[in-house]
Amino acid sequence: MSYKMSESIKEKDGKVFIANKRMQDIVRGNDGDHAEDFEDTEFDEFAETVYNNVEDTSRWSVHYEQVFKIGERYFRTFYSEGATEMQAESPYEYDGEWIEVTEVVPKEVTITQFVPKESR
Repeated sequence: MSYKMSESIKEKDGKVFIANKRMQDIVRGNDGDHAEDFEDTEFDEFAETVYNNVEDTSRWSVHYEQVFKIGERYFRTFYSEGATEMQAESPYEYDGEWIEVTEVVPKEVTITQFVPKESR
């Protein structure tokens, strides 16, 4: 299955949706691999991963949080994959044709960490 880049993102009622196949490309770092057209697409319209972190694990799956950037907009998504080669679970495998993503903005946050006290 392929998709048109220009038709792979839609907005409705303040929510952002991205085509399932494109989301699979994005989480794998291959945005555009299954696209049919690039004529109407600028280079900055391809997704760039900001971070992709393991959030949790279960017996059969690894659960991720990913933030990616398309143009000047940032989006967050959550997905899971099979924990081993024996679990045939792909990202968004059962999530339908369109995946809802959350638009986010970068914000610098200061945190306090506790580190071992240095000896004299």
